[in-house]
Amino acid sequence: MSAQVDMELTLPADPGSLEQVHNLLTEFLDGCADLGMHERIRFETAIMEIANNVAEYVNTDVFTLTLADTGADLRALFRDAGPPLPFDPAQRKLPDEMAESGRGIALACAAVDEVNYRHENHQNLWRLVLHRDAEHTRGAGG
Repeated sequence: MSAQVDMELTLPADPGSLEQVHNLLTEFLDGCADLGMHERIRFETAIMEIANNVAEYVNTDVFTLTLADTGADLRALFRDAGPPLPFDPAQRKLPDEMAESGRGIALACAAVDEVNYRHENHQNLWRLVLHRDAEHTRGAGG
């Protein structure tokens, strides 16, 4: 099943955009049928952590966030024209408890079922997927 785009927003890549990301995400999640609180918190955590990283650290002017609900899962795609990351996000682990930074990507990876990053055609692409729980999937005909 291909994902239907439910919402998309292009914003300046700076911390001032995080409130708009949160507002879009709240509106999106409020429109997702039968979404459990645990799923909502997991997806929201991952989205806000990646949004914060893009806004704070990527050297680009704007980024685009696309959100979709396929019924079976929730999906997000971040796109920006910044340089490629200097590390492999899949290898990020939580830092020790005294570290003051470095948790965002590891938290995002722990919160959702899939976090994929690639740099393609001069764009950073972050794809996040949260599989809806089995009860919801069965209820949706899955």
